[in-house]
Amino acid sequence: MHEDFPKDIKLADAFSNTNNLLVVSDRLSKLLKELKALKGNEVFDVAIFNHKGRREKEKFFVIHQTNFKKCVDEKKTIGKKSSIDSEQYVTMRKLVLDEKKISKQLAIFRPLEYNERAFFRRDVAEAITEAGIVGLQFFEIEEYDEF
Repeated sequence: MHEDFPKDIKLADAFSNTNNLLVVSDRLSKLLKELKALKGNEVFDVAIFNHKGRREKEKFFVIHQTNFKKCVDEKKTIGKKSSIDSEQYVTMRKLVLDEKKISKQLAIFRPLEYNERAFFRRDVAEAITEAGIVGLQFFEIEEYDEF
């Protein structure tokens, strides 16, 4: 919703935002609960205000990852680490995760070394796509180049 586009008022199931938080609809939140995909995450109510400053009636939630796993394969990943936090990558050309370091029970997580994006287990991403959820795009790590 934007004042320059007053007729574009349909709400997505997930919102892009400057903090890279997962802001999701009640519909998506319920699906994630059904899939038992919220382990290692906190869920908080959040209000959405439209371009006229009115609170939307639909329920929305922030899904906050609390369990950052050290799971980047340092030998295969190509990037530059932060001078402030030596665990964190500030730029990357190639990201490789070590799947052995990621619990099979974690469906949504953020790597400790690169916590800018939430990562979804493949079966959860497929279920979200099949459910017709609007507002999320999934990429294979090998194909993604916007680190």
